[in-house]
Amino acid sequence: DMKITAGGKEIDLEKAFPFTLGDLRKLKKLGVSYPLDFNPRDPEQTAIFVFYFCKKVVPEITEEEIDALLPEVAIDAVHFLVLKKEVVLDRPTSGASTDLPGTTAGDQTI
Repeated sequence: DMKITAGGKEIDLEKAFPFTLGDLRKLKKLGVSYPLDFNPRDPEQTAIFVFYFCKKVVPEITEEEIDALLPEVAIDAVHFLVLKKEVVLDRPTSGASTDLPGTTAGDQTI
């Protein structure tokens, strides 16, 4: 689990999962093409990415509250979100012929 506090609100980033196709589409509309062209070293992309997933967990969080985070907290949040997603993608498959590569039957996690 990874929890951060912004604006006095605790945000459990574990609750941001699973990432959905809708999440990726919304991020792209906001200017973050994740995972293809995501640059976590770009403060604007990092702010958008962290704000999006924090808002998914705590809808009343504001952009100003996320902007007040220390850069290292935002970077830790990005690392958690990205690495956790990759762990989900890398889990073994069932091998069933109806499965998509990298998924298990009925699994929608990306």
